[in-house]
Amino acid sequence: MRGWIYLISNPAMPGLVKVGFSMKDPLMRAQDLGGTGIPHSFRVEYDALVDEPRSLEKKVHAALQNRHEAKEWFRCSVADALRVIRKESEDIS
Repeated sequence: MRGWIYLISNPAMPGLVKVGFSMKDPLMRAQDLGGTGIPHSFRVEYDALVDEPRSLEKKVHAALQNRHEAKEWFRCSVADALRVIRKESEDIS
């Protein structure tokens, strides 16, 4: 099943990155998050259409577990999260 893996950030939450997956466009997902009363818009920092997005998301979450903040949010840079996504997606291939 194909879907999106994405990284989302928000200037109101510096140092936090959301690592998630969705079956719909990540821009729409970022807009959905915007209805939560945060003073700044959420930004999609990275997205990729992949096979088995849920599996990839779980692998990335596990690799970032020492940086886990809450739910799908991790205390790391976008670059660090992207490196993990790329590494874990190679392991799936």
